[in-house]
Amino acid sequence: MSKQPQDEADNIITNNAPEKAVHLLTNLAKQKSSAERDAILARILINAEHATLTPEERYLILRDADALTSNDNLRSKIILEMGNTHCIQALAYIRKYYCDANLSDALAIALTEIISSHPEANAGKYVHTLLNSAKQSFIRHYDEEGVNKHIDQILTAINNWQAEGGYNQNHTEETHMGKRGFWIIHDELADFDLTFDWLTDGDLILNLHSVPMLVFNRQHGVRLYKSDIWNKFTSNNNWCTTNINVTANNITVSVNGQKVIDNVNLTNANVEANNNKTGLVKFLADDNGAVISQYCFLKK
Repeated sequence: MSKQPQDEADNIITNNAPEKAVHLLTNLAKQKSSAERDAILARILINAEHATLTPEERYLILRDADALTSNDNLRSKIILEMGNTHCIQALAYIRKYYCDANLSDALAIALTEIISSHPEANAGKYVHTLLNSAKQSFIRHYDEEGVNKHIDQILTAINNWQAEGGYNQNHTEETHMGKRGFWIIHDELADFDLTFDWLTDGDLILNLHSVPMLVFNRQHGVRLYKSDIWNKFTSNNNWCTTNINVTANNITVSVNGQKVIDNVNLTNANVEANNNKTGLVKFLADDNGAVISQYCFLKK
């Protein structure tokens, strides 16, 4: 597909660094249809491999590309590349394709890559189903070069699988919040890892331990709720993706793979949280509304 003529796309690639080119190509692809669009998306995948990006930034590019194609060959390549990011966000995203026979081989490899990098995610019924599906996919190709390595990895993962634990992925679908809208997730969390994608033109407030804790803004950055200091991050995409770790009442936050808050004590972050060692998660949008997706968490 990348060999198909597309002068506009080739000019973008020639005149821009790969990091910028992939975003310009995505915008161009949105204006095209069918074969032209897929030819541009194929170029995006090639340039993303050579761009200096965090795994999370690459994930966001692949996420956009996947939304723009209906071609199974191209989608298989996107799923494979998502696996190579080793992001938990990618695991939450590709789960929607686990029943698609045309994508089963790509899904098997991607799953193997992510679970091998995140053994803490190797738990729960959903992951167990995916692991067994991946095993069957590899067995169908047992005589092909390189498959034995994947079979060994998947068998190891199956042997190490735990019934309890892993990432809760019950809320990965898009949740839309209108003007001043909010979304409360009724899981009591104390120490945890949390990841989600978000989209808004304004401020997004996140409650942790049942109190306002963080404010996200794509233009300004991230700040603690009681602070006026914005911690900036780079964003070349309308969507952003966030990873949060809370351990022993300390919080670390990364946006698009860039650490913006490092091991800050929650008591210092918000005086209301002094007595809150556990609580609910809540998202609150401003007048611009917001969208959350790929929300999942791991209790510790």
